Amino acid sequence: MYRKITRTGPATHTIALPSKWVKKNNLSAGEEIDIEEKGGELVISLSKKPGSQKSIKFQYKAYLIKEMLEKLYYEKYSEIEIFSEEPLPKNLHDVIKNFPGFEIIDNQDKKILIQRIFTSSGQNLNAILRRTFLIFSDNLENNPPKLDTKIKELLWLLKQENYRLDIVDILLKIYDILKEKKPFYDEAFSLMRNTFNKVYQQNYSFNSNVAKDLSDIFEKQDEMFSYYFKQTKFLEETSKLYSCFELLNQLNKIIIKKKSIEELSLLTEGKEKKQFKIGICLKNQSNEFWASDVVEGMNSILNTFDNIDLAIEFPLTDFDVEGQKKILKNFLLQEVDAIIYAPIDPRESKDILQSINKAKIPLVIIDTDIEIKDINYYYLGFDNYKGGYETGQYLKKQLPKKSCILTLSGHLTGNFTDRIRGFKEALGKEYNIKSIKGEFIGSVAYEEVLSYAEKNKVDAIFATSDNMALGAISALKKIGKKILVCGFDATNKGRSQLRTGKLFSTVDTKPKKLGSLGIQIARDLINGKEVAERTIYDIELIHK
Repeated sequence: MYRKITRTGPATHTIALPSKWVKKNNLSAGEEIDIEEKGGELVISLSKKPGSQKSIKFQYKAYLIKEMLEKLYYEKYSEIEIFSEEPLPKNLHDVIKNFPGFEIIDNQDKKILIQRIFTSSGQNLNAILRRTFLIFSDNLENNPPKLDTKIKELLWLLKQENYRLDIVDILLKIYDILKEKKPFYDEAFSLMRNTFNKVYQQNYSFNSNVAKDLSDIFEKQDEMFSYYFKQTKFLEETSKLYSCFELLNQLNKIIIKKKSIEELSLLTEGKEKKQFKIGICLKNQSNEFWASDVVEGMNSILNTFDNIDLAIEFPLTDFDVEGQKKILKNFLLQEVDAIIYAPIDPRESKDILQSINKAKIPLVIIDTDIEIKDINYYYLGFDNYKGGYETGQYLKKQLPKKSCILTLSGHLTGNFTDRIRGFKEALGKEYNIKSIKGEFIGSVAYEEVLSYAEKNKVDAIFATSDNMALGAISALKKIGKKILVCGFDATNKGRSQLRTGKLFSTVDTKPKKLGSLGIQIARDLINGKEVAERTIYDIELIHK
């Protein structure tokens, strides 16, 4: 049904209501109706009759005010008057603001009148919960998280309607734990973020692989946090993350209990027909390059194959070589049909790689070449030297000769060290280049750059990962210095900083392509197809 919009004033527009609807509801001129905006649409409904609205008037008592307002909120009172013989305290406004939908319409020294400006009746409560999860997930992209107050409003709204209180109460507790805006230990926070997203995924798209991942994470929770507490300065904040894991564990159990017998049967019985299985051992979960981008690339191509299962594993902590070796040994015991391995330190893995060769399991090495004699493998990666060289060439155009440039490298050996070599060769000997290590971790890079840049002249920084580049940007902001910072990997966070001009350049190493090509090569090897021993794909320097 279409209606023409008529302009009746400088900022006023009107439409005609359908006459049948007006007659059916016995409406006449001067009566009121409700108009509510929902998701970009306007919903018109009958206004509540005056007698149906609940109102109350009570005297202010400091020790009872929060409980009174909460009770009235859940009982859906539409108008509340609070009065006092003494002037009302100013912080009463803050208490009222905690209840989404309550608005102060009359504010006097000894009296406040509150009205409810919206209700949730008629809204899709499941959509509101899904939106809450989505906003949470977006906010957790940053460390510390920038929690949107809209989350709490939506959760209060759901609580008011008694909708999924088991989930809502847990999300409210997580919100309260994380809202203080203090940085967390990188590894623990990254794992918490990924765990939250997996629990969120389970609530709307139950998946047996995700269920197993979550089971493993919660089973190893104490072991992981024992390690985290030894590594971090943020003891109180890491303790809060542990509390978040406890809550997510509870939430996961609630979700599983609500699933059907059919879904849980699939989880225990497995598939009738055994498919090919590729074991994948990646580097870490704190860098979105591995935790999300590479994995997304692998899962995207999986949709085109109907006979492949993936077992994607990460070591418990960053740069955990022994953890990677345990994963590879488990793949041997499981007798997987192919292995994809992104080594942290190739030299430490020779024995287990020899065992993989002996078992005649096709081996695909990605990202960091192992370069070990007597090991048979297929390599997939990109030209690290080129990425460093092009960064140096681009930066050279912006800086005069003799400029002081700081490079931030990782702490491990491997072909990613070619990034620094290419960068230095592009600049030549006409620039003063100093090197420090940032261990590929944002918080470490932050501390190192803070210490160095406070005492030394720096005109530009080249970090061999976006993680370290973002840490450097935070350090420079702390000491009030604005210089050019170049990164590597083009992560989502890196691209975001590139758009705002805080990051000068980065190198798109196309991690999703790395993931999808890795699966394709492993599948071809399983099927006996001929595969090139080395596959190198192109990468690209990007800047604002």
